Amino acid sequence: MGRAWTIPFVLAAGLVVPSATARALGLDAGAGVTESIGLVAGDHLGFYVTGAASVYGDAGPWAFGTSFGASVAPDTARWGFFGSLDGDYALTPWLGLDLSLLVVHDQLGAQWGYASFFAGAGTGVSFFLDTWTISPNVTILRDLFAEDYALGLGLHVAKTLVHTPDPLDAASADGEERR
Repeated sequence: MGRAWTIPFVLAAGLVVPSATARALGLDAGAGVTESIGLVAGDHLGFYVTGAASVYGDAGPWAFGTSFGASVAPDTARWGFFGSLDGDYALTPWLGLDLSLLVVHDQLGAQWGYASFFAGAGTGVSFFLDTWTISPNVTILRDLFAEDYALGLGLHVAKTLVHTPDPLDAASADGEERR
């Protein structure tokens, strides 16, 4: 019997990927939903609800971060943990392009011995609204121990909890030259 296809997908590219506007370091918390679809059979694998935290840093128009979280699919009784490395490129002050690399754990109930592990990538866009980020996204993951693939279509909302502004941006705002 093969490994289960169902995996938590709310990670995806926009998973807690932060806004790339004038923040040097920060912490976000987010939640989202994702529909998981088997690529071979086109079947419904689960509707996942997730929560995650992200730590990030900015470098010009880029924001780079890492996210960790958990997800559950009540309709299939599956759940798991995930981690991602995320990048966001600010196209405008209110719109960014997202990229993510993901690692996912997924299992049915308490069946730790039958857990599945996945790796993959995703992309999406982020809309920045003050301290809020809304990110629709698409993710493709591969089972690391089987030849299974799955597609995730997600929507994630994140709130910036803590951020430390770039000191050079603060100096520039006061009319001082950047050094």
